Amino acid sequence: MKNLMLFVFLLFNVSVVPAQNCDLGYSDQIVDVFDNKIRIVQISGFSFGSGGACPQIEIYSIDVSQNQVIVQFYYNICAAWPQLGCVSVDTFFSNPLSVSSYELIIHTNIITCGYQYPDLDTLYDCDIDTLNFEILGLSENLFQNGKELYPNPANGLLTVNTGIPIDNIEIYNLSGVLVHKEKINAKSATLDVSALPPVHYLLRAIGKDEVWVEKFVVIR
Repeated sequence: MKNLMLFVFLLFNVSVVPAQNCDLGYSDQIVDVFDNKIRIVQISGFSFGSGGACPQIEIYSIDVSQNQVIVQFYYNICAAWPQLGCVSVDTFFSNPLSVSSYELIIHTNIITCGYQYPDLDTLYDCDIDTLNFEILGLSENLFQNGKELYPNPANGLLTVNTGIPIDNIEIYNLSGVLVHKEKINAKSATLDVSALPPVHYLLRAIGKDEVWVEKFVVIR
């Protein structure tokens, strides 16, 4: 039942407000729950910047108000010009949350040169993503017992380690369509996901007595 509930949670998609008056190409997240915390992998693409000059998150906050978790990310675009494009990937964790249902609201903001924190006059609220999730109060979680899925995001090879024998691995897109399946018969596997379009996917590692489900994203 634990895996089923987490699988349903991961199927929730984000609601996106199109970026207005800002320099953000796109913003996306991988969100999951374990140890009564939420993990957010923030993925933002820019039409400028590359390597060390890619815009970075200057400030972030994760605030809980009753049953809302409000996250603010502030990307500093100063000194990121004029390269041709980049993707910024960052991971954040909340403090432990009480057992309950929550609404997660993620704001992705752009701040320009010359800002003075906390007076962020030169910012644009470029993207708002929302989803609902539950803290179930389970002592176990998807990441215990040596289970790993990396790198995530992936752009070539994706490694799966479960700590238990895997019979099959299935990959689904978020519309529920099976896009890849492999017979494994091992505790780990390396998958080539380079041919998959750059979107979110669900991976199901199927063993004799356990099914492990994890969300990952392919980037270019």
